[in-house]
Amino acid sequence: TENLQCVPATTPAPVCAGEMQTCGGPGLPDTPCCGDMTCEHSSMSTENLQCVPAITSQAPAQQCKVRGAICGCAGCQTMTCCGGLHCLEVSGQGGQRYCVDADGMALALAATAAPANATVAQAP
Repeated sequence: TENLQCVPATTPAPVCAGEMQTCGGPGLPDTPCCGDMTCEHSSMSTENLQCVPAITSQAPAQQCKVRGAICGCAGCQTMTCCGGLHCLEVSGQGGQRYCVDADGMALALAATAAPANATVAQAP
């Protein structure tokens, strides 16, 4: 005689869903995505949600811009600046806005608006 064992009739649901695998949708159970992926509606051909890498996520990224980085322009969305910096327009830069701090604002404005061959003296 053979030894028989009982096994589940259905395969258990995966612990997490991999890249581009279904993670939810109408009538489907929610499955967490593996790693740092997010569960999003990524295809127009289905109402199901799929796991997508966080870096290609369609959700707006909550990242801040560092000092001196462009944070906005005329007609575009203004980005948040890091660490209390302010996103301000700099004259002579075609409407582009840069992340600057309040203390160095005048220096940043002067340095950016100065001709390329000019030097800007810094306060001691």
